[in-house]
Amino acid sequence: RFTVQGIEYIDDEADPPENANGLGDSVWQNDADNHIVGGQVGFRWSRKSSRWTCSTEGRAFAGYNSQNVKQFGTLGSNLDPANAGVLEVRNMEPTSFNHSRRFHEFSPAAELRVDMMYQLTRSVSLGVGWTGIWIDNVARAPGLIDYVLGQESVMGIGNDNDELAWAHGFNFSVELNR
Repeated sequence: RFTVQGIEYIDDEADPPENANGLGDSVWQNDADNHIVGGQVGFRWSRKSSRWTCSTEGRAFAGYNSQNVKQFGTLGSNLDPANAGVLEVRNMEPTSFNHSRRFHEFSPAAELRVDMMYQLTRSVSLGVGWTGIWIDNVARAPGLIDYVLGQESVMGIGNDNDELAWAHGFNFSVELNR
């Protein structure tokens, strides 16, 4: 989700603030939903030595991604073409818009996880690890906005729906076994 809300005033200290009547009184939102399905293959390896256990896991899949993108908003809600001033866009009326679009992509993905555990006692272990996830061809809301002001359309949904997503992080664990 990507949301923009702009409110513009000539004098924001006045009570109430004096409106500038520009495109500043505008709001729009873009939503991009990725629905990825597909088969998965993986591997797991671990090795225990004394109190230490090292393990690695990996997964990969080739997914079909059905992307739903929606956009709506209003530009210049306080515009009045009859009283166009110096700061106002001339000959433009307040304009609302609502767009939707569906894309279909091949989205491969992979995950790698590495963990190290230390067995403190017979039933308590402490661990630390790292996980990384990579997904290709995903739709992200900010990159899909087509900033167009024209007679035929206002705003729109662009074609940049094949971005790469990368996420990683460290994890810490306490394991209790009875």
